[in-house]
Amino acid sequence: MKKNYKTIFAAIIGILFLALDVSASHRDSVYYCTDFNDVHVNANTNQNQSNYYGDETITIYKEQSSWALTNIQSYQNGINFYGWIKIAINESVCPSKKMSFVSVSSEILVDGFSINTSSLPFSNSKFSVENGTASGQIVITGEFNFVSLGNSTNYLESLCIEYEACNTTESCLDMVDLNANASGTSELYYSNGTLNIYNYSDVPGIGMAYPNVFADDEALYFAGDWMRIEVKETSCPSKILEIGSFSSEIIVDEQRVNFNNLPYSNSKFSVTNSNGKVLIDGEFSNVYLGEFGTYRINSVCVISRTDCEITSANSLKVNNMNVYPNPADEILNLDLGSDKYNVLITDISGKLIKEINNVSGIRTVDISELSSGTYYVKASNNSEIKSAKVVVK
Repeated sequence: MKKNYKTIFAAIIGILFLALDVSASHRDSVYYCTDFNDVHVNANTNQNQSNYYGDETITIYKEQSSWALTNIQSYQNGINFYGWIKIAINESVCPSKKMSFVSVSSEILVDGFSINTSSLPFSNSKFSVENGTASGQIVITGEFNFVSLGNSTNYLESLCIEYEACNTTESCLDMVDLNANASGTSELYYSNGTLNIYNYSDVPGIGMAYPNVFADDEALYFAGDWMRIEVKETSCPSKILEIGSFSSEIIVDEQRVNFNNLPYSNSKFSVTNSNGKVLIDGEFSNVYLGEFGTYRINSVCVISRTDCEITSANSLKVNNMNVYPNPADEILNLDLGSDKYNVLITDISGKLIKEINNVSGIRTVDISELSSGTYYVKASNNSEIKSAKVVVK
């Protein structure tokens, strides 16, 4: 039986540990694996809807277009599908990451790059793709936002991501301030230091645009032509622009994107629709909204990442770890071998539950304070990551 005083004592020790470890110069990484039992229970089974499943870290989309009409079914260990699916990594995850999964897909698209899985390894300036240690395992390392799997009958299992949660700052348009300080005649209609809005501008592939731009204390309006929003330079090239808009089409830098065909991605950025707002995530400078009619913008926010320098994990080996008993109750034994490792235990959302540093051999861990459920154990050093999924009774 689990005791409350153990939980309180563990919390106190955790607080003391954090207080003592103020000199750490890096953020702990998160090791997340998709709980396919949760997918099985909570998936959207309406075959006409593209958004199949989402949680705090990933969203799985069904491709619904003239070239890919996807049928998809889940089971407790994965999903089966015919056609194409797209895995989108949510904006809280920093650009550099490592994703692994098991599939028989003959082709994958990483941010729009087509990669034949029979011709691995593959690498470019942004990411690398290689075969993992398990049968059918693919490992993608680097900066990317979307991974699509497809071609004929397929399945997806063992989807895991190693990442660091980004520190961010947010700057939003104050509509009252915009209404009070906007210029009606000059080229620059309004600026708050992070965002510039223009009365007229040269639109890529179209030419000069002269929209009728105006505002009140609740929204920004423009009519008759394309309007430009410029995101000024941020500390990290990668950023997120969130726009609450009724415009039907946008141009991001020089790429034209129709809202009816979202999600969209290329090697620089992605465009998605979330709760009626458009999210542009990646490296870009200018966004043009239009083209004809009258449009209303309720909100514009820039989420700037402030810690973009992340150590690449290209050289790390990823292996399974032997843990027992599993399912476990009071104790869990970790078979680490002769090398020293730092061990993290997280819940299925990625929340850190327990940390043990500089250990090796057979390590016995007291898990009596853990609630029943699924947990992930990660042991890492400078050359290797070992991981295991554990069920606590």
